[in-house]
Amino acid sequence: MEIVTKAVERSINDELLERFGAILDRWTHCSNHYLAVQACYDKDGVRHCLLLYMVPIINGPDDRLNAENYMCALASFLPFFVNRRLARLMGVPLVGCVSHRLNFAVRRFLEPYEKELEQVQSLMRLRTITQAAKLRLKTRLRPKLRQDTPWGSPYTMMARYFELRKYISADDEDLAEVMPSLTANRKIKTVLVQLFDAQTVAMKLQCEDLTLLDARDLLNDMLEVMSSFETAGGTPGSHLDPGALILNQ
Repeated sequence: MEIVTKAVERSINDELLERFGAILDRWTHCSNHYLAVQACYDKDGVRHCLLLYMVPIINGPDDRLNAENYMCALASFLPFFVNRRLARLMGVPLVGCVSHRLNFAVRRFLEPYEKELEQVQSLMRLRTITQAAKLRLKTRLRPKLRQDTPWGSPYTMMARYFELRKYISADDEDLAEVMPSLTANRKIKTVLVQLFDAQTVAMKLQCEDLTLLDARDLLNDMLEVMSSFETAGGTPGSHLDPGALILNQ
């Protein structure tokens, strides 16, 4: 295996250009959380992405999906980041990122709904074996939890909640006791509908042929459709405005 590793390293070294971008990607499989780093560059008009690094983030009982653990995973080789806290911890400059701005805008937008989101999170956790077993008997769908950093996880969690809701009977005391109220359901449904446009924009921002102008147009269109995002956090245009700064949070 060591010989294969050395051969792959030599191959990547020969192929990799002097200047390249880095893509940080997270992947969850069977409750294991991984961080992958890819080198991205154009050569002869063709986009190339080479996997440089893939490592589990949660290795011990006290580990968390936070900036400190990401710093430990990245500090050995990666010189720039898309998160201000990581940049501050490691003493490197932050590279501006449209997705990063969108992330902050959505997080601020969700703050008034934290109580309802926590209710859904409590249901998705299914704290007892009995609760989880009953749900497994009714559907193959599995609960999804939100994480501390990616805003897309609340959207995924809420969408999965409404998929699972039809399998949860109000007569089932074990499951019904953790169900959000009717009022909370209405709020959650409203938020989910509003976040659909943001989720669509987030997916388009990942397109390989996207230009900076395209990204700006996407945010402008989003602000026109969702005026509430323009004042997320109480400051007009605080995150998605063309002159916005990525806040140090």
